[in-house]
Amino acid sequence: ALVARSYEEASYVNKQRTGRGLSKQSFSLIPKIREVDAVMRADPVARQKIREVHPELLFWSLNDGKPLQFAKRTEDGQNERLAILEARYPRAREVVTYAHKAFRKHLFGSDDVVDALAAAVVARFSDGEYVSVPAEPEQDAHGLPMAMVHARAEIA
Repeated sequence: ALVARSYEEASYVNKQRTGRGLSKQSFSLIPKIREVDAVMRADPVARQKIREVHPELLFWSLNDGKPLQFAKRTEDGQNERLAILEARYPRAREVVTYAHKAFRKHLFGSDDVVDALAAAVVARFSDGEYVSVPAEPEQDAHGLPMAMVHARAEIA
């Protein structure tokens, strides 16, 4: 799907390989995924430092392994996530407020800023040590790990 020339082609390839089509949101990320993939293939240091995350997995780990109560795009969901982040990084709301003032709002949603901040907080306080999902990741054809990471219990 990463080398497909159109959304339709990428979705078809993904469905053939995984049984699931590809969302348009996922397709729009492909150019950036290609860039990161190229850096990781070329740079051994990057392979050791760049990790894939999923915001909901990060928040789950930061919330002591408990699911969050509210959907992330609701006001309650944003407040719930910010409270979790503030427990580790007291300036979390300040960062989100700054991002909204400093950048054009149509470039991203409030939940995108909070999700990115979760990744930054976990990266900052994990000292390069994370919990991998799966614990023993497979590698792709180029030797790159295929896994997501989340916070260790010590920072969560």
